[in-house]
Amino acid sequence: MLLKKSDLNSALTALSDGASVYVPGVFGDISRFILWDGKSEVLLSGSNTVLPPKDILFPQTEKMYAYKTGPEAEVKEVADDRKQVIVGIRPCDMASIMRLDQVFFEKNYQDEFYARKRANATFIAFACAMPCETCFCDSMGLDPNAAPGADVLLVEAGDSYGVAAQTDKGKEIAERWKGILKKGDQKPGAAVCTLKAKMS
Repeated sequence: MLLKKSDLNSALTALSDGASVYVPGVFGDISRFILWDGKSEVLLSGSNTVLPPKDILFPQTEKMYAYKTGPEAEVKEVADDRKQVIVGIRPCDMASIMRLDQVFFEKNYQDEFYARKRANATFIAFACAMPCETCFCDSMGLDPNAAPGADVLLVEAGDSYGVAAQTDKGKEIAERWKGILKKGDQKPGAAVCTLKAKMS
């Protein structure tokens, strides 16, 4: 299936119903994942963001507990149950999320705060048809055109993005996009590494 680039904002609007949508953009002078507000430019083409999307799941600071003092003193865990959709994550960054999963899920201990965010997160990856000279996918054994841990994979396809749902969450997204997706070939086209030039 194909998503016309001209329909990207409509697709993001559909995702924002009941969820916070994060996209690669520029905040100040730094490229990073920003909360989509319906007007921000979405930088899918180009190099990776300077700041990775990891902070969405594993922020530097986080409110974890609330308490009150006095005769009825108590401590309560602060549960963040917001749904989050991360759009445009690159295969290498998706692989880094999978490594975080190993740290927080597979070492005889499960971090409940991370686990909650992870369960409420949906990932729409964007394949790299032309990795930048500074990328090191191959040396790490990664395929820049594949993101098996993502729910949906987008590939560059001329004036469209090829859309491949990879999980049940991905199929739900494809269903949301049913009215704007078109039938067509998903052959990837050429991507251009332009973000670094734009930032300079």
